[in-house]
Amino acid sequence: MTNDLISRQAAIDALEKVAELYPWRVPGNRDSYSQYNEAWQDALNRADSEIEALPSAQPHITHCAECIHWQHSAVRKSYCEVFDWMNKAEDFCSFAERRTDE
Repeated sequence: MTNDLISRQAAIDALEKVAELYPWRVPGNRDSYSQYNEAWQDALNRADSEIEALPSAQPHITHCAECIHWQHSAVRKSYCEVFDWMNKAEDFCSFAERRTDE
């Protein structure tokens, strides 16, 4: 299986199409009140919850000003502790980690 990115909403929409195969508790449709349809709906609800809980595959860009490694001092101005160089608040790198104290 390939590791390509898809839309989270597209995956949920696909589950909704599959859910229509065995609808559960449709008024006037006695066949939809079966244990099979109920279990089918439970499984689809679980799949939907798991898709919603997945972390985003899209990387978040953290700028230096938002990074835990970014320091500001009167002497050195703004600099990165990881690389020990001066930088601008709007710069970013692959080692950037978002601050949690904001």
